[in-house]
Amino acid sequence: MRPKIRQDDQILAAAAQIACKVGYQSITREAVARAVGCSPAVISHRWSTMAQFKRALMRYAVRVPVLPIVAQGLAIRDPHACKAPASIQQRARGSI
Repeated sequence: MRPKIRQDDQILAAAAQIACKVGYQSITREAVARAVGCSPAVISHRWSTMAQFKRALMRYAVRVPVLPIVAQGLAIRDPHACKAPASIQQRARGSI
């Protein structure tokens, strides 16, 4: 795996843990930066806006999968959660 992708996955994994605790909609750049041990600027540099960051997080949650985040995405009709395979959507709904 390329270093940039590995770093992105480390950031997104930390963000997923936080989102499972505080909710996908409540996640902040600052909380993720604290968890990863970097400055919020690092996250802003990679994902310019929180909308971009949340989109990447939802894609990560579908790929891994992180069912509580996918379930939250389905509840708010996030397009990436809604495009998840049916088996993941079903498991995510059951995780609530």
